[in-house]
Amino acid sequence: MATLVSLCTLILFTYLLPLVQSQQGFISIDCGCNESYEDGTTTIEYKTDDQYISTGETHHVSPEYNPDWRALQTLRSFPTGVRNCYDIDISSGSGKGKGGKYLISADFYYGNYDGLNSAPEFDLYVGVNLWGVVETSDNHTVFDLIMVARMETVSVCVVNTEKGTPYISAIELRPLSDALYPAATVNTSLTLQGRSNFASATEDVIRYPKDKYDRRWWQVRGKASLPQLDTRSTIKGNSGYDVPSVVMDTADSGDMYNLWTNVFKNPILGYHVYLHFMEIQILNASQSRLIDIYFNNKIFMTGFQPKYLQVDTLFNADPLSDIPNAFYNLSASIGSTLPPLLNAAEVYAAVNWVINATTFGQDVDAIQQIKRAYGIKRNWMGDPCLLNAYSWEGLACSNDNLPRIISLNLSSSGLNGNISASFADLKLIQTLDLSGNNLVGNIPDFLAQLSSLTLLNLDNNSLSGSIPLPLRQRQSLILSVIGNPELCKSESFQKRSKHIWIIVVVAVVIATTLLFLVTWKLLCLRRKQKGLTEVSGPIHQGEHVNCFGVDFSTSLRKNTDSAFKFNYTTSVDGSTRKGEIRDGSFRLDNWGFTDVDVVTMTNNFEKEIGKGGFGTVYLGEKSDGTQVAVKRLKEMSGGSRMFLNEAKLLMKVRHKNIVPFIGYCNGVHKCLIYMYMSGGNLRNYLSDSNGAKDWLPRLKISLSVAKGLEYMHNGCEPVIVHRDIKPENILLNEKLEAKLADFGLGKMFPEENVTQAESSIKGTLGYLDPEYFECSIYREGSDVYSFGVVLLQLITGKPVHFVEASKVMHITEWVDKKSEMSDIIDPRLELSYHKMSLEKAIGLAKKCTLIKSSSRPTMAHVLSELTVCWEIEKAEACIRAQDSAAGFTSSSTGYSLGSTQSDDDRFMRGSS
Repeated sequence: MATLVSLCTLILFTYLLPLVQSQQGFISIDCGCNESYEDGTTTIEYKTDDQYISTGETHHVSPEYNPDWRALQTLRSFPTGVRNCYDIDISSGSGKGKGGKYLISADFYYGNYDGLNSAPEFDLYVGVNLWGVVETSDNHTVFDLIMVARMETVSVCVVNTEKGTPYISAIELRPLSDALYPAATVNTSLTLQGRSNFASATEDVIRYPKDKYDRRWWQVRGKASLPQLDTRSTIKGNSGYDVPSVVMDTADSGDMYNLWTNVFKNPILGYHVYLHFMEIQILNASQSRLIDIYFNNKIFMTGFQPKYLQVDTLFNADPLSDIPNAFYNLSASIGSTLPPLLNAAEVYAAVNWVINATTFGQDVDAIQQIKRAYGIKRNWMGDPCLLNAYSWEGLACSNDNLPRIISLNLSSSGLNGNISASFADLKLIQTLDLSGNNLVGNIPDFLAQLSSLTLLNLDNNSLSGSIPLPLRQRQSLILSVIGNPELCKSESFQKRSKHIWIIVVVAVVIATTLLFLVTWKLLCLRRKQKGLTEVSGPIHQGEHVNCFGVDFSTSLRKNTDSAFKFNYTTSVDGSTRKGEIRDGSFRLDNWGFTDVDVVTMTNNFEKEIGKGGFGTVYLGEKSDGTQVAVKRLKEMSGGSRMFLNEAKLLMKVRHKNIVPFIGYCNGVHKCLIYMYMSGGNLRNYLSDSNGAKDWLPRLKISLSVAKGLEYMHNGCEPVIVHRDIKPENILLNEKLEAKLADFGLGKMFPEENVTQAESSIKGTLGYLDPEYFECSIYREGSDVYSFGVVLLQLITGKPVHFVEASKVMHITEWVDKKSEMSDIIDPRLELSYHKMSLEKAIGLAKKCTLIKSSSRPTMAHVLSELTVCWEIEKAEACIRAQDSAAGFTSSSTGYSLGSTQSDDDRFMRGSS
């Protein structure tokens, strides 16, 4: 049986406890307010909520419902997002921080702010744990909670349960003395059922500054037939709960009180009742006040005698069982001449908050520090790994009772400054992607101490210094530092290299001069042989001009201010005519566009349709109405060489499975211009939960990519390797015809040398040829490996890296561990494939991703095998159509026979 414990002994420790000074550690947030202010009644400083949340809408309650308390006059509502959270940092200032005990209050006042006259219902969470169900009306609803902070950040969240738009009016945090409310521990929180000030005749609610903890004491009247006592004498002693004197100097002499009980979605441990007593009358020798206390008619204490002007607090150490309509009684003991009295009472429901797994505290603190350090604007709110259903964008967690952050992708997130030391606190992280940002300084040594780290991507930043030796020595770590031009450039290296560069520059100047003279001589000789002379004359719209063997499109040349004159042959009538092209920035290759062209084409870069490490892609339109995609190099991206390389390569290739190249701008704006592909890229296609349900279009895409690569490897002179095959670089049109794009890393190899060693690794992690990564030698087989990874993604529907069983896995590793074809195939494909076709494709993908490049097939062989798969599927589609006409119907296990025809008579049908 639970026992009542007197807190009188706490008086001995009162002077040992630190005194809470005025508003020390108070956090007061007026939700939806646009300015900070001091409340006129409480003198509490209230802040706007902008620094705590970046979502939602601010509103003012309707004028007819406008309350006196300013904090209720505004609110923030959340029409979008299932969960929206206020992340409140308690680590700074004069608060207690992690491990401290806090009183948290959340206020809700609907006030018909939306004009719907329909108050919503939604859930209220603290961190990952349900605090309560908010069922509001036009009245003021308050939730009070006493908890021990497990982290340096407290998250107060509203969750949409599809019963109206969640909102909140105010949030308040007050640090409490650790000695108060001992039932509140790290694992147990107390949610308020009621806090009563009995028989007060002065104020409806008493709070700060009369209560230094800003507890709210609501006036409760006792039975009218019983006397209500009061005193204005000075209290001589307090139990340690610091109940305000204005609360204690009134009392009710009633005899029965109901417990305030609410319905909880989560099971509660029971109730804790705190009863505050003080005798407020001077009793003579013949008078006595002795009290018996009962809970649900069971005796808990007998003969309790309140002391004159001294506060005693009685509470039950063990929670009372959850009994509906529970109550407690006060009655006069035998021999008492006076009725019982009660000055104040508090009732709390105890909730065990270990039910939902909370992300490991150190990981939460670390990711919050990272968020603050870089000003990350993602919708990162509340617990990072909450039930995995609400885990933060770009973050993966282990799936266990104490979730840990094991993967973090902050690629292209606009991070500036040094690599934060807080990354070192993510002790179990396996993959960390910080590529495509503006990080500076050295690569810190602490990254080598992350023993679980298997992949670290620092590409395309501005890091300097050297790579720490411990990182370089980690055999199990995939480290990529491409695109950091100042990295590994030590002072001594630069001094040694100075004289070498002078020699190189001189040699380049001499070689360039000789090349120019030779080229000029050859051009002059060719012009002489063709009998060409420079004369003026117009070129008509729509004509295609051939000059020195180069095709020119006159439709692209408009609004020009200078002329290049030459004889030409027109494709309009085949005759040789005279003409000129006017364009101040015209180039002989006719691929050049001016800054004015691209600005006009994109309507000043109005519509963004994509973004990558190179820069941003915009939708454009030529003067003839043709839609184009304009890829603009971002400033300081370090990709100028890639930009020129891609332009050079694309001017040399023409194939239906390579994205058509329109031209480039090499002015202030560095841009590449392609034909617009309305179907987006392959990554988006595969990630669409409502699309990509059939194998045939996926097979068609893989066949198209194979044709493009086979042409580059075997149809081009010299050989061209792409070097960055991945779903993002495979574009689709409206007919799902695939075309290769993004040749920034592409390279031409002389026919006699189809391999080349490099000083740095280039490409995308996950698609890089392991042999290339190990030996820094790129060859045609490296493209084959990347294609094999993409083919596996088309078959499985999975990303290249993903988390399974708390481990980050590469798709090839995952496929190798599966013994059954049914375990590999994307479940979205259902029965839309022929077993033989898909088995052949899986086997081909595995061959393409073999570790040794010499063991992989060529793209010509890959194309041949995929063509066979395509023919099988086409034959199967034909047979299905015939079966349908003959009375066969498909079922979940294959086909059901509708006639006497046997399966052997049909085309090699295997059950899938």
